[in-house]
Amino acid sequence: QALAALLSVLGHMFSPLLRFKGGKGVATAFGAIIALQPWFALVMLLAFVIILALTKYVSLGSLICIALYFAMNLFFNTSDFFLLGYSIIVCALIFYKHKENIRRLYYHSESKLSFKKKN
Repeated sequence: QALAALLSVLGHMFSPLLRFKGGKGVATAFGAIIALQPWFALVMLLAFVIILALTKYVSLGSLICIALYFAMNLFFNTSDFFLLGYSIIVCALIFYKHKENIRRLYYHSESKLSFKKKN
């Protein structure tokens, strides 16, 4: 199951149909986490909502939540090495794909979530 989840995330991030370009994998990884470890997904969703409410940065919420997923696997999932491996690889890949967002967060130039209409 963890291998199938990893392959789906990789297929989303590095699609051969898009010349090995694609998305950042967060939604696909989260969907897989819902199927693999629903309690972890619930904790991640709650953390994402809190981070988004406090900061308005979607990318920051995504990065913190995927790091939280890795930490939860590291501390609470001591028997399933496949899920631990999945969490390590997916966390690293998502951080890699978010390198520009991390740079913008560092320089305070990342866009914030807004529900206002632009004029």
